[in-house]
Amino acid sequence: MGKLCHRRGGRRPSLSPAKFDGSRSSLPGLVACRPGSAARKNRKAGERMSGYVFPAECDLKRFRDTLPPVRDWVIEGMEPGDVGIVSAPGGTGKSMLCLSIGLAVASAQPLFGQWKVGSIPGDVVYIFEEDSETTLHHRMHALSRFAHPTDDELGRLHAICVRSRPPKLMLQGTQGLAQRQKDEVGALLALLDSLPNPRLLILDPLLKFHTLDENSNNEMNQLMELMGQIAERAGVAVILVHHTAKGKSNGNTDSEHQEAARGASAIINEARWQASLRGIGAKTAKKWGLDEDQARRYLWLTLPKRNNVGHLDDILLERGFGGVLMGVGQSTPSNESSHLDDAAKKRFQHQEDNDDDQQETQEDQDGQNQKVPSWL
Repeated sequence: MGKLCHRRGGRRPSLSPAKFDGSRSSLPGLVACRPGSAARKNRKAGERMSGYVFPAECDLKRFRDTLPPVRDWVIEGMEPGDVGIVSAPGGTGKSMLCLSIGLAVASAQPLFGQWKVGSIPGDVVYIFEEDSETTLHHRMHALSRFAHPTDDELGRLHAICVRSRPPKLMLQGTQGLAQRQKDEVGALLALLDSLPNPRLLILDPLLKFHTLDENSNNEMNQLMELMGQIAERAGVAVILVHHTAKGKSNGNTDSEHQEAARGASAIINEARWQASLRGIGAKTAKKWGLDEDQARRYLWLTLPKRNNVGHLDDILLERGFGGVLMGVGQSTPSNESSHLDDAAKKRFQHQEDNDDDQQETQEDQDGQNQKVPSWL
């Protein structure tokens, strides 16, 4: 131990046992004592850095000895600080889905009666660019006929139209470095901070809130990093609405649904949660005895990417009055009749178990049909 370090052209200084007690704190001096060593160079470089300090170590002994806290879901699979994606082809119903998600969080009611949300109602900020206030008026009026939200619930759902003037949170810079817009980001954080219990931020659609190259993994990584920092700083979950690439919306596996999202793979890779909305497909429609017009009324809501949560059943949705999305089996507005005939509904409701569904899917491998969720 006494000759771990020596200087060129000089004597070898000894390291007495008193100076090395086996503790972690005595190691940096040992490792970096030799001039020219990589460790010494790295240490000096670190001293010249702009003051970044690593957070304290995680207390692994406490983690071992105590029960972990209950998950604080904003929506099942997504906690405050997480960034998620809602992806679907244009005109599928993404914006109506966002309103439904927002109302579920604001009312603390499961989404379509299936996916859990937080037990305490929270504030939701929904910022939309593509639609007008008039369009939102029509959608909200139709949704209210079905969901009957209270004044308090609507008071927690904050919808802001930024059509033709969205805040650009990031601009394309030089040499691959995107420019964060401090004023716009600051205004967004101030808006979230002004609410009593902010839980969810929805940006609809993502592409309207930046000027970066959507196909650049480097630039999309920077954008998703910013979104994560906004989520962490405000203590909210963030949902970014995103389009799928043309011709790639009818996959059947989780990986196919993830790959269907338009642009760089970093958008989905950096997200912690992804919900996908898509049609039921021609083969499934034929199997269920639906013609083309009837089939357009039905959609699958799936969760191809999720962290820290197990399998969640896909949800079969039906478009109702005014484009309202309803879980099949939920009541419909009085003037709306379902095109899904009673015999078909009865047939779906008597699916025995997942094994039968899996066998049925295997028998029709060419069709690659989506199996009917077990709750139907």
